[in-house]
Order: sequence, then structure tokens, then C-alpha cells
Amino acid sequence: MEELLYSVEIYKNDTDYLGKIFSNNNEIKDFHSKNIDDLLREIITDIELDHEESSNRPKDYFEDTE
Repeated sequence: MEELLYSVEIYKNDTDYLGKIFSNNNEIKDFHSKNIDDLLREIITDIELDHEESSNRPKDYFEDTE
């Protein structure tokens, strides 16, 4: 079974890039950078950290949040 964990949107205005991460727990995080590589690095790092944290939580943590 597939489960959507994150959606990522990236926008560009005249001077900056804006990234948004939408997680499956209804959390939205915004990122800003003048450089696309830096923005992507921030987004990837945040997803990796979030995934590590959720992997280390006990199973009953998730059962209590629904």
C-alpha cells in the first residue's frame, strides 16, 4: 500500500525561491533562499530529520494521534 508522506512545492519570484513542504500530518513548513541548490538542500535535510524522528517514535505514539 502506498502512503503519501510529503508534498513539495517550489516557487520563484524576482529574487528568491520559496519552498513549501506539506506533510501527511497537516504540517506546512516554508523555506526561502536566493539559491535553488540551498533551498533544495534545506528541504531535503528537513524531510530526512523529520523522517528519522518519526521512525524513532514508539508505535503507540501514532495510534494516540488519530
